[in-house]
Amino acid sequence: MAKRLDVEFQSEGTTVRGWLYVANESNRSPAVVLAGGWCYVREIVMPVYAKAFAEAGINALIFDYRNLGVSDGDDRQHLDPWAQIRDYQNALSFLERHQTVDPDRLGVWGISYSGGHALVLAAIDPRPRAIVSQIPVIDGYENMRRVHGTMEYRALWDLILRDRKLRYEKPGERLYLPHAVENSAEEVSDKLPSVSVRHRPRAI
Repeated sequence: MAKRLDVEFQSEGTTVRGWLYVANESNRSPAVVLAGGWCYVREIVMPVYAKAFAEAGINALIFDYRNLGVSDGDDRQHLDPWAQIRDYQNALSFLERHQTVDPDRLGVWGISYSGGHALVLAAIDPRPRAIVSQIPVIDGYENMRRVHGTMEYRALWDLILRDRKLRYEKPGERLYLPHAVENSAEEVSDKLPSVSVRHRPRAI
């Protein structure tokens, strides 16, 4: 049975935390870095894959990006794809130095949003010798447009422009999207600042 370790590493000054599933404590084994998709945290889906990798003799590191889950970061729930890619790179740097890892046999695994990250990593970082990219987001703009549909996407852009105006006129304030509320989105649409999840245009 694979041993799971609580680990943490620095990513551009922010502490990122995760779990390392160790395949073999007595030997240096290959290792793969796994991170989730849109707003995933380490508990969702990835442990199943990480255990399978470890049982097959491959160390597996799953982690929460900065600003998500158990990792640090003051801009909570903010999704910045390039920051997340750098978190992946720093996860690779952490593994290179771990006593159970063969630094010449590293891989990257991504799903959905992070499936796109895996493709970018393969292009810009020479260290991963293998990547897995499952149902990747390739074009974020087109993906958001199709998910929302024509009318809802226009409404989303209206919110983005309102948020941008508010940021300029009242620095520090943000608009919010309805989330986990009793009333329908239509009923709370006039009360966007009062609900709990930030709308972050930069993440689109």
